[in-house]
Amino acid sequence: MKKLLILPAVLSLSALLSACGGEGGTSNPPPTSKFVMTVQITGAATAPVTVTNTTSKATVFSGMLTGNKTFSDLAAGSVLSVQGGAVNGYTTPDVQTVTLDGNKSVTLEYKASSIVGTAWNNTSIAGQVVGTDLQLSNAYLGSFSDDLFGKTTLVNNVVSFDLSALVPGPRELLPDYYGPRSGCIGNNSDPDAQIYGSTNMTVFGPQGDLLGYIDEKIVAGPDSALPQATLNRLYSDRRFTYKGTCTFYDSAGNPYTETVDVNIRRGWNTLVVSQEAKAFNTRNASSDDRIKLAFTSAEPRVVVALGDTNLNFVNSENVTVNAEMIQVGNYSGEISLSTDLPGLTVEPATLTLNPLPKVSAQAAGSRPPHFSALSLRSQRLSAKLTFKYSGNENVYNRFFSLLVKDSGGKQVGQGNGLINVSRPGISVAVYGPELELAPSSTRSFPVSLTAVGNFSGEVTVSLSGLPAGVSAPASKVNLQYFGSTELTLTSGATVKSGTYPLTITAQGGGKSATTTINLVVPKSSVSVSLENSSLAVAQGEKATIGVTVQSRNGFSGSATVQLTGLPNGITSDPTTVVVTPNTTTTVRLPVTAAASATLGETQVTVTSPDLDPQQSSYGNTFTLLVRPARTALGNNLSSILVAGNSGVWTLTSNYNSSTYTTTSTFKHLVDGKVTSTATVNGEINKAYSLSDGSILAYHIYDTKAYVINDTGIQTITSRPSGLAGYYNSNAAVDDQGRLWFTQESASGAMSGYSLMSWNPVTSTLKSYVTTNDLTYFGSYIASNDGKHLVYQSSTSADFKIDTSTGEMSSLGTNISTSPENAALKNDGVIYFTDYYGSSLKRLNLDGTITGFLEFNNINGVIGMDKGNDNYLWVSTYYGVAKINLQTNAMTITKFDSISGKILLTEGGIGVLTTESINGNTGTQAYLTLVR
Repeated sequence: MKKLLILPAVLSLSALLSACGGEGGTSNPPPTSKFVMTVQITGAATAPVTVTNTTSKATVFSGMLTGNKTFSDLAAGSVLSVQGGAVNGYTTPDVQTVTLDGNKSVTLEYKASSIVGTAWNNTSIAGQVVGTDLQLSNAYLGSFSDDLFGKTTLVNNVVSFDLSALVPGPRELLPDYYGPRSGCIGNNSDPDAQIYGSTNMTVFGPQGDLLGYIDEKIVAGPDSALPQATLNRLYSDRRFTYKGTCTFYDSAGNPYTETVDVNIRRGWNTLVVSQEAKAFNTRNASSDDRIKLAFTSAEPRVVVALGDTNLNFVNSENVTVNAEMIQVGNYSGEISLSTDLPGLTVEPATLTLNPLPKVSAQAAGSRPPHFSALSLRSQRLSAKLTFKYSGNENVYNRFFSLLVKDSGGKQVGQGNGLINVSRPGISVAVYGPELELAPSSTRSFPVSLTAVGNFSGEVTVSLSGLPAGVSAPASKVNLQYFGSTELTLTSGATVKSGTYPLTITAQGGGKSATTTINLVVPKSSVSVSLENSSLAVAQGEKATIGVTVQSRNGFSGSATVQLTGLPNGITSDPTTVVVTPNTTTTVRLPVTAAASATLGETQVTVTSPDLDPQQSSYGNTFTLLVRPARTALGNNLSSILVAGNSGVWTLTSNYNSSTYTTTSTFKHLVDGKVTSTATVNGEINKAYSLSDGSILAYHIYDTKAYVINDTGIQTITSRPSGLAGYYNSNAAVDDQGRLWFTQESASGAMSGYSLMSWNPVTSTLKSYVTTNDLTYFGSYIASNDGKHLVYQSSTSADFKIDTSTGEMSSLGTNISTSPENAALKNDGVIYFTDYYGSSLKRLNLDGTITGFLEFNNINGVIGMDKGNDNYLWVSTYYGVAKINLQTNAMTITKFDSISGKILLTEGGIGVLTTESINGNTGTQAYLTLVR
């Protein structure tokens, strides 16, 4: 290379000699002040390279290098640092320092590495993004409240994001992240934790185009075997652990599950998320995992952002707005623009979108830093779009879509806007989105008209889109300012059901306007209604429920009515009924209960294949109550029930009007069968079960009494006088078969009353104590073993009585205001209800009272179960209930019209009910045993 040496006008001798080659006149080449340097890479195809002049501390080059690059005009003597950046899958070469004492060549050798990927850092996201050559710019973590949260800027597609400097605030932190409201069920050590989470970054190009997403994919390490394993960056305001399962849904409503087992600390955490089909798995990432930053392109499309989304046409002129074409996923090529609104067009109709810029180290690196941006010419297309509206009608606040299509006519994007056209003309409106018209009917609806601008004149209003079988004549209006009319639709019997979009057109004076309404022709159907909202049936029996069927929308013909939702053991045959328009028909649906039918209440629905789909289930649903099996006992049955050693004794009284006499017949029923019958003359109104299984029966105003068992009747001609009278009717029997009661003392009422016991078999009568604390108004309750009695006084404190000695001990309180509101256990503990029956209390042996259970429907205490006195039977407003005194569980069996109830010797209770029969002209009694 030849160089011209230019010397200054004045030159020293030594300098001149040196320039000429020395004192001896020998010619040497002159020293140069500039050199060149070539940097090349081997092994890797492309690598980030930085060349720095350490002498001047200036950056010569920083960017992606492919192959080699020569740098000219470098000052002699400069010391340059040549540094290669990390490339996934390769070892990074050492930094080389070069002194420019001549032209130099530097080679950065990249060798394939046996180590795959890079290690992750808990508080940073860093590395080269692979999978794209597009120029990436800003990336965001995003949050539920801000898609642009957590910004980082990439340099030459290298991410260097310091998470430790990013602290999510209240707008980003979510409560209940792993809680029920998020669809999660599991064990959370601190449900109040506030959490932010991000599984990837959304990345944009230099011009703001959405390009795609960056994932931290696991390529090596313990978690690399998991399917589609990526890192999840999670921030928490506190420590917690969570183990459980979450369920969430995509936009189409499809369910996904996530199994989570994490230990979270305060601050940033790194988790690994894997996915297989519709199941995710989340856990703490292994410190040995290695990752790569992988780019995934967004679906290529175009989003049009209108500078003004409101197009207002007030006269004939067009509307021009600024618009930007956002090239999502690097979409490029020719596009066409149109709208989905008839009469609305846009110009220009076609545009060409150039490909977005790619990483170009060669172009940017040779320029000074303040000129580097000039190498990235903006590709995001800004344009002025002119909209034209050629329609004759005015429209108000109507949405439209600006459609973007490719050269093949496929839609690849869109924008949205709002159009208002208020040119002189007509405006038409209707109220409501739809109109219902049944077959064979007529329906009118109003149409409102408004003159726009200075329009006036005759306007014709018509309907189009009518289905076959429906007609609607047009209507004329002389419009000035405002006007209205009615359109009348008439349907025939053959019109098909469905929804028909109708167009209402108002036309006149060369102007027109339209609006739409849906015509709904309902399907011909039936409606059903129930005669009762509930039905009860006993096991092994049948019942019916009345259903009224009515024609809807012209239905005519046979309709099948049936029951659905029946419990196990209940069947009902479908019933067919003939229905005609403008009439109602009532049918009774049968209900049959098997002997093993499930007890309790069930909601049952009456339905039909022809049922009106608009009918609410409120009108065709009833409560079906399945009761235990029962025994029919006929009519004229007394309310008296007496327990035998097994089964129940019932009483029927028959009055002979010709002789003016009454006979009383006892029947012993065991397992629903009569085992013996006993009839006595006279009326019986008191009966007790004795300890040997026989029963004692008498009338309070008759001196006779009877002891009855399966072998016969023992007549007692003279019972104690103290058992006479209405008030002293609540006696009790002890374990020896003695009847305990109160009798007025011989000295007169002022001297008090005596505690008495009477053995009806041996006729033994014994007196124990005389006191004014005993009255006719009191009542006696016996424990199941008969060894203890409780006397309930109506005026003072109550007493407990030891039947072996007759000793009375005061309870210190009135345990109840009613003789049917208390029960005595064998151990002496007393259960009773308060005045309102809303609270069940317990009188303990030490005299303390414990609030036991709170109920709002108890109206009486029946007694302790004789088979197991850990159970208490009570009456409720709905029937009877069995209470487990150990668990407080309450089982209710519902009954109507209970006339009698008795504790059974073998356990359980017998319940006597009555029902009206034959149109309320008679009654039928039933006995139900409830265990």
